[in-house]
Amino acid sequence: MRLRTALAEGLSTIVTTRALLRATVVSMVSFAGVGMFVVACPLLGAAWLGSEGRGALLLAAVAASGLGANAVLARRPDAIGADTLLGATTVALAVATALAALPGAGWVVAAALLSGLGQGPQLTALIRIRHRDSPAAVRGRVFTLGASLKITAMAGGTALAGVLATQSVLTCLLVSAGFQLVATALFLLLRPGNANTATPDANTATRNADTATSGADTAG
Repeated sequence: MRLRTALAEGLSTIVTTRALLRATVVSMVSFAGVGMFVVACPLLGAAWLGSEGRGALLLAAVAASGLGANAVLARRPDAIGADTLLGATTVALAVATALAALPGAGWVVAAALLSGLGQGPQLTALIRIRHRDSPAAVRGRVFTLGASLKITAMAGGTALAGVLATQSVLTCLLVSAGFQLVATALFLLLRPGNANTATPDANTATRNADTATSGADTAG
C-alpha cells in the first residue's frame, strides 16, 4: 500500500506540474529513439567499420562525447537553462540519428559523437528540471518514477529496433530519428504556461507572502 501511495504521489506531481510533465514525456520518447540507435550500432559497425564488434567503438564514442559535454557544462552550470538544454539536445539527437543513416564511416562516427553530445547533457537537463520543479517531500518519488518510465521507454525502443533492424538498418535509424522529432514536437507543444511555471514551493511562498500582506493591510 505504501509503495502504491508513493507511486501515486509521484505520478500526480509529474502530471500536474507542466515542466515535469514535459520533461518526462520528452525524455521517454527521446530515449525510445536512443534505444533504437544503440541496437543499430553493431550493424553500423559491420557495415562501415569492418565488423560488428567495432560497433562497440561507436558506443564508446557516444559515452566519451557525453562525458566531455557534461564536464564542460559542470564548469558553467548556468550558461544554458535546463529547459532550453532539454530542447536543444533532443534536436541534436534527431540530427545525429539522421547522420547515422548516411553512407560512410565518417558519417557514422560523427553521428556517434553528436549523439553523445545530446544524450549526456539531456540527462543533465532532465535532472535539473526534476530537482527544480519537484517539491522536496516527493522529489525522490519523482526521480524514481521518472527514471523507471524512461528505462521502460528505452526497452520498448530496443524491442522495436530488434524487429526493424533485421529487415533494414536504414528503416530502424529513420524510425529512431522520427522518435526524436516527435519528442521535439512534444517539447514545443507542452510548453509551460505562466500559470504552470511556478513550482509548488514557489506557489507556497507566494501564498505566504499574500497572507502576510493581507495581515499588514488589516493591521493598518
